[in-house]
Amino acid sequence: MNWIDIVWPMMGAASLTLALIHLLVWSKQQRQPTAHLMFAVTGISVAALAIFELLMMTAPTPERYGVLLRWVHVPFALMMIGIVAFVRLNLQVGRLWLGVLVCALRLACLLPDFLSGENLNFIEITSLRQVPIWGGGFVAAPVGVPNPWMALGQASVVLLLVFLVDALVSGIRRTTGEYRRRVILICGSMIGFLVLSAAWSVAVVSGTLHAPLTVNPAFTGVLLVMS
Repeated sequence: MNWIDIVWPMMGAASLTLALIHLLVWSKQQRQPTAHLMFAVTGISVAALAIFELLMMTAPTPERYGVLLRWVHVPFALMMIGIVAFVRLNLQVGRLWLGVLVCALRLACLLPDFLSGENLNFIEITSLRQVPIWGGGFVAAPVGVPNPWMALGQASVVLLLVFLVDALVSGIRRTTGEYRRRVILICGSMIGFLVLSAAWSVAVVSGTLHAPLTVNPAFTGVLLVMS
């Protein structure tokens, strides 16, 4: 056992706990409860990401890794939809049509994810590289042929960034005081975490960075900021 076997379940448990709290608030709140429901959807999705990533990092075979990576895109899509809906409902900023486009494009990614190659990221995973981690131990990282459809997934993340930047700019222009600070903190932090996550994923899949394919720490950060 190494520290990843402890930290990833802890992140999953924290995300699930926050999700259940907001789900309880949603069930009892009579006025504008939908933002709490969208937070709960996002939290459950981030918790699922933590479980999938832990299983991937300990996957015994490339085939097993490929199946897990295929299914991880389902909670990832739900998480993106939850983020867009939360920003629209809770902060009331961001263009509606742009948010709908983000959600539709990410859902469209599920088609090539299940119908082309191993998953959205790889046509074929040929082997697993054992990457040493700080403190001792190893985790599995994929080696294979990148799937061209991965560009569709990257486009959905870029579009989400555009949506958040638009929400940030419109929020700064339209709001004042404490509400403006909320918009800057939430949208600005989301943008930073998304840029970090996207850059990490592209570097790992392309082979530039020999490290585990993980986005959970960044999106756990997004969830904490939302909370």
